[in-house]
Amino acid sequence: MGGRWVEGACALGAVCLSAWLAVSGVAKLIEPSRAASVVEAHGVVPAGMAKGVSVGVSVAEVVVAAVALVLVMQNRLSVAVSLLGLMFAGLLVYVSLVWVNPPSAPTGCGCGFSWKPVESWGAIVARNAVIVGALFASVLFLRHRAARTEREPVPAPEA
Repeated sequence: MGGRWVEGACALGAVCLSAWLAVSGVAKLIEPSRAASVVEAHGVVPAGMAKGVSVGVSVAEVVVAAVALVLVMQNRLSVAVSLLGLMFAGLLVYVSLVWVNPPSAPTGCGCGFSWKPVESWGAIVARNAVIVGALFASVLFLRHRAARTEREPVPAPEA
């Protein structure tokens, strides 16, 4: 029974993180100039690439969110969680680069609908690291559970 509870928590987490990614992507697509200026202020990519990177990441967030939700509905939870883990790992790398070399002026992170300046880049790195760790731990659990289920003997039909 404990495994079912954890599997349900993994599904709920996947749905919530998908919603967060979708909201974040849509927010940046609604205000592409503002999102591009935030990416430019981060200083991770050259200024001339900020708009393209911003739009690309925004579209990726929406697409990954949609695909992950479809995978959850198709009961392919480990694939959905893996996909989300890869997306959040990429975001973790990006925000880690911002943390190591923070912008000179206060700026937002582009996470969701909030554009307010970030007070602690380290807190965002820690948050994303916890999310990535939880997602990859979930994948390990789900894969282990699937492998164990495949090994269990099928009861013989009663005559």
